[in-house]
Amino acid sequence: MANQSMSADLHDKPGKKRAKEPKPPDPKNLNRLAKLAAQLERMESADGGLVIWATVDGDTAEWLAGALNKYLSGDAPSLDHAFGLIAPKQRPKKTEEHVALARRILAMKLEGKSWKDIVDTLATDGASVTDPRSLKRIYDEYEIPALADELCRRLAEKDQKK
Repeated sequence: MANQSMSADLHDKPGKKRAKEPKPPDPKNLNRLAKLAAQLERMESADGGLVIWATVDGDTAEWLAGALNKYLSGDAPSLDHAFGLIAPKQRPKKTEEHVALARRILAMKLEGKSWKDIVDTLATDGASVTDPRSLKRIYDEYEIPALADELCRRLAEKDQKK
């Protein structure tokens, strides 16, 4: 079954990106919006207008003003971002595990293995990452540290033989 998904990923057309599921909004910010909406519903003045700052608690008012200022200053691309309803894109953290994967991939490449063989080997060995695209991204990002480690290893071996 794992091989079916890997082969499907290998045969996808290059350049086509799959749509990612949007990250769920931060529940804290959703609660703040709900609280603000409830407070605004209770704040109608006699003439039908809203009396906003009189009964909005300080934390909610500060959050609202901060989000609006963030949007108006251009620090957030949309109100959804400003209110924290859409999490900013984050790059995965560099981990030793990814460097170790890049080292394993490099070792297999130096043995002359094809990319398909490398992916299959890692999948059967139970590597934490087995998606071919993710493995390629990890290898591309950590190739230089992996090469440096391999060079240091070979130099140390050479020194020991002397």
